[in-house]
Amino acid sequence: MLLQVNEQMIGRRINERNYEIGLPPQLRGRWVVFALTLPPAQGPRIVALSLLSQMSILIGREMLLRRLSFGRAQCWAGVFYVPDDAETIQLDLVDTVLATSEIAILLRPISRPTAALLIALRHPFKLLRASLGNLSGQHGRIREALSSIAVGTAPTSYRDWIALFDNWQPHDHARLLESPRRASWPSIGVCVFAGATDTGRQSTTSQRHADLLRATEKSLLNQSLPCPYRIAGQAGNTSKLESTLVHLDCEYVALLQAGEILPRQALALLADQAVSLGRPLVICADEDELTRNGVRCNPLFKPAPNHALMLSGTLSRGIWLVRRDVLLDHAGDDVRWAEILRLDIWLRLYEHGMADSTRRVPHILTHRLVDAEAAPAGELAASVAGHLERMAIPAHVQPAWPLRVDIIAPQELQPEVTIVVPSVCREQHVIECLGAVLARTRYERFNLVVVISQTTALDDRQLETVARLSEDPRFRYMLFKQGSFNYSLANNAAVAATEAPLVCLLNDDVEPKDPDWLARMVGHLCDPRVGAVGAKLDYPNGLVQHGGVILGSPGFCQHANRHLPGNQPGYAWRAVLDQELSAVTGACLLVRRSLYDRVRGMDETYASSYNDIDFCLKIREAGYAVVFCATTELIHFESLSYGSHYCGDTAADRHAKDVKRMQNRWSSIGAADPFHNPNLSLLPGREWALAFPPRVSKPPRDPSPRHPAARSSVVHDVQAVALQG
Repeated sequence: MLLQVNEQMIGRRINERNYEIGLPPQLRGRWVVFALTLPPAQGPRIVALSLLSQMSILIGREMLLRRLSFGRAQCWAGVFYVPDDAETIQLDLVDTVLATSEIAILLRPISRPTAALLIALRHPFKLLRASLGNLSGQHGRIREALSSIAVGTAPTSYRDWIALFDNWQPHDHARLLESPRRASWPSIGVCVFAGATDTGRQSTTSQRHADLLRATEKSLLNQSLPCPYRIAGQAGNTSKLESTLVHLDCEYVALLQAGEILPRQALALLADQAVSLGRPLVICADEDELTRNGVRCNPLFKPAPNHALMLSGTLSRGIWLVRRDVLLDHAGDDVRWAEILRLDIWLRLYEHGMADSTRRVPHILTHRLVDAEAAPAGELAASVAGHLERMAIPAHVQPAWPLRVDIIAPQELQPEVTIVVPSVCREQHVIECLGAVLARTRYERFNLVVVISQTTALDDRQLETVARLSEDPRFRYMLFKQGSFNYSLANNAAVAATEAPLVCLLNDDVEPKDPDWLARMVGHLCDPRVGAVGAKLDYPNGLVQHGGVILGSPGFCQHANRHLPGNQPGYAWRAVLDQELSAVTGACLLVRRSLYDRVRGMDETYASSYNDIDFCLKIREAGYAVVFCATTELIHFESLSYGSHYCGDTAADRHAKDVKRMQNRWSSIGAADPFHNPNLSLLPGREWALAFPPRVSKPPRDPSPRHPAARSSVVHDVQAVALQG
């Protein structure tokens, strides 16, 4: 039976290629067949589909639909499961710019066996593997397998990504130059740093150096926004900035290194974004590399600029747009390397509390030639070391790429720390793990408080456990009478009963790998702008269990780098570099007591899960950084004490309520984690893969009626039809 849906399913055009379709209630919690048809002339090569909650948080997989042809008609189809909390379907017609054409959408609910049959016809072995194993998890494994194979195969190469999302055509350049912000664009000049000034280098090296400089100059002459430029640091010329800035009387100066190539749209796009972002002091952008054969590779999609990661030097390559008045503070310096100047500018802004006025543009605006010269690691290290000395942060900087900054609080800068551990104190692992914390922690002033939550007195096994641990005078326990276990309530009660200026929340199933683990975390709190520090946790087999938290995935958040070998650097070295993140795990989390009290501790309505994520987001809301200390590693025997956060008959209901509350409370940051680039995926386990499609599109967004990007009313040219079985 065909049913035309008008009121229940509403189509809204977001921009020239994106549509949102409201889901009728009867389709939620069901498997559905989805089909979209367009006139042949309007057919894109690829159609992406996402399921969103009421707060526009991704809750379903980013899916690419299969393209089918029936004569002249073209259809994009898929089979997928609609979660109970799904509110809308978002369609992205990836590589097509639509006029006012008619879109027809068909949805039909089907049974799980029918969905399995349809999908198994294409991938029988994958579905068979999901059916094997423990029966208790079979339903979830089958659903996961169905979801992952029900849709078309996603392109995975960077070449595919470029062709779909970063392939600027003449009409894209024309639209950028017609931006409604064009009249307010700032003037931009370019300063190109030639690098080394050694005139005695070999002729082949000298020729390559000249080629790098020539390639950069050529890209500047090809810009859609004409710009004056100067070369700084050439042999025989002064390398002081003042001689360059005299000839670049512009509002902004773009800093480039020889061998960094700009795409044609780079300066125009930066000018447009400077207006859109409120004319910040510094703007940086994403980058990739360019082979000698002209092939783009190795994209670096960056997080928002942040102090802990900036110390590594990994964010100081690629074009930076810097306000000329900021550059004037460095006018007397001898500068040969754009990397070092960029890094030093940002670090000095941080010292003066002005680093928040730096912004990232999530577009590839630099192609770095693979044999371009890099700033000497020793000079980069000297810049970082000088900054840390001025900040009175105790650290040693290793001059290698990337820079490794070892921050450890010395004994004279080690305030007292109370380690709070909720536990039932019955299992052998409690003695082993907490015993290891007491025996292997090289920190002078700490005590360990175990919180035992129960209404009865301690039994014989618990008494034996606390008696063995009490042999260390730094250990004590408190009995907190509560009926059911509540992690937040237990921590809040223990913190209120102690007085140390620093508090470390710790699980009873972790043990340190490094005796300086606590001193490393305390070292980061020598920076008054840091409010909390989390650690890297590994499984006993050496694989990463927790490498920080990324927001925005289905389920609101996910652990980064899970199952990555612990000695692997990961994407852009981020598995081994200290960095600021939106949240870290509460299994090992150090925080200032004053800040703990200021944000009113952990939310006790989150009894088992999401309490640590909510806590970190409250700390960031209060204006403090949350640092993931990748150099602090502990072994996590995950969930030995309590098992899964969500087990039992009410698991699904409790989990759904917790997720919805997090989405409602933190909708803005949950939809756009500043420390995860929108060009990277949000799929669990694929957080460092390319996003197909990315969560950012080519600017500008024109509010005028000529461009559909800003239409907010319902568009009636979307025809939505539901097939009711």
